[in-house]
Amino acid sequence: MIEVKVNTDKNLVEIISSGFLDVGHMRQIKEELLGAHLTKNKILLVIKEVENIDLSFLQVLHAFLKKLKNEGRKFEFQWDIDEEYFRLIERSGFIADFNKISNQ
Repeated sequence: MIEVKVNTDKNLVEIISSGFLDVGHMRQIKEELLGAHLTKNKILLVIKEVENIDLSFLQVLHAFLKKLKNEGRKFEFQWDIDEEYFRLIERSGFIADFNKISNQ
């Protein structure tokens, strides 16, 4: 689900989300995100190997990004997901919203 890795070469923390990113797993995902030990101010959010993704994950991710922003952390995304999932995210307005949060 959520894996956190410190990349000392790039001086950042990678948060990797994979598998079932849907309402059935939201409690666990939320706890994993909020419990992540972030030792760097730069965060790379990697979304890959997704079995399912829905709007509940995007809403939790949105709240997490706002928290990162409020803490003064910078973040960027690496999307490695099927085109159908990316279209869902894009058409729902979340890509534009994520970009807006990161550029504020």
